[in-house]
Amino acid sequence: MKVSLSWLIYIIAAFATRNTYVILEQIGNLFLGSGFGWLILMLILIIGIILGALGGGLGYSFAVLIKPFFQKRLKD
Repeated sequence: MKVSLSWLIYIIAAFATRNTYVILEQIGNLFLGSGFGWLILMLILIIGIILGALGGGLGYSFAVLIKPFFQKRLKD
C-alpha cells in the first residue's frame, strides 16, 4: 500500500512539475495515434501493479518454502 501511494504521489508531482503527459502523448501518438497518452499511463500503472504483485507473491512463497529449513537448522 505504501509503495502504491508513493507512486501515486510521484505521478501527480511529475504531471504538475514536468511535461510528463506531453511525453506520454507523443509515445501514444507514435504507437496508436493522437489522444492516447492516457492509455500509455494506464499501461504503465497496470504493468507496475502486476510486477509488484508478482514480486511480492514470489518473495512470500519463497520465504514460506525455506522457513522450515531454517527453523530445523537453527534447532540443531
